[in-house]
Amino acid sequence: MIPMKDRKAQAVMGGALALAGVVYGWYCYHTPEAYVSRGYAMNEKHLFLAAVGQFREASRRRPMDPKLHTELGWSLYRSGSRPEPRWIWQDGRRRKVIMDVGYPAPQEAKRQAVSEFRTAVLLRPRNSLYHYNYGIMLSEEGQKDQALAEFRVAVSLAPATESSPDTAPWDNHQFLSNLHSSIGSILVERKDYKGAIEEYRECVNYWPQDIHAENDLAGLLNQTGQRREARAIWQDVVTKLSKLDQDDRHGSPEGQDAQTMLAKYPQQP
Repeated sequence: MIPMKDRKAQAVMGGALALAGVVYGWYCYHTPEAYVSRGYAMNEKHLFLAAVGQFREASRRRPMDPKLHTELGWSLYRSGSRPEPRWIWQDGRRRKVIMDVGYPAPQEAKRQAVSEFRTAVLLRPRNSLYHYNYGIMLSEEGQKDQALAEFRVAVSLAPATESSPDTAPWDNHQFLSNLHSSIGSILVERKDYKGAIEEYRECVNYWPQDIHAENDLAGLLNQTGQRREARAIWQDVVTKLSKLDQDDRHGSPEGQDAQTMLAKYPQQP
């Protein structure tokens, strides 16, 4: 038979362990990593507004982490682009989604997103990817001059940050290709076709597999009277698409455009 004193000690110890478990569980639920994990899960389900609440809490607990501000920015931008469902199907059951923050108006959500991307740039001014993301958001908001400046800064920083794991989520050459393509698209809007052609040449030079950029380059060359080179590029697009699987090239607008232009402008003797 266990003495009363020992039973009391065991009860106290059991209560202390239970309390420690509750405290540890609460701590694990409220770590920045836990909020980030839930934020990613919400984004995968297209519950962008719910993800905003998770990433906002994560960035509040770790305000000097530019990645968290970036993820919050993307979630904010997406939350202002489409309505949020209040019910989802999960494990075969209809469940209500609890929204952590109020639903912002689209323009307000985008304004907040721009602010988060700007914060990421201020925290890591030598990081090419954060300048690129900020430029994309500025361009979406119609601030083309500022966007162009950010893209050019990103280009200048990209080679120096090639080995950084958070510089770009893809190969650095593909990243540079996307940067030059973004610059080229703005120059086209400004009708600076000569500058745009140079940017798209750089784009194709860094990433020859980008048939979309090749098609854009060919269109600009044709528009500026350089039809022979444009035709050669369209032919290259058609050749590359012919080597892809049927499913990969099915309905490709680039391939259809290239074939249409080749037929429209037959090779001169």
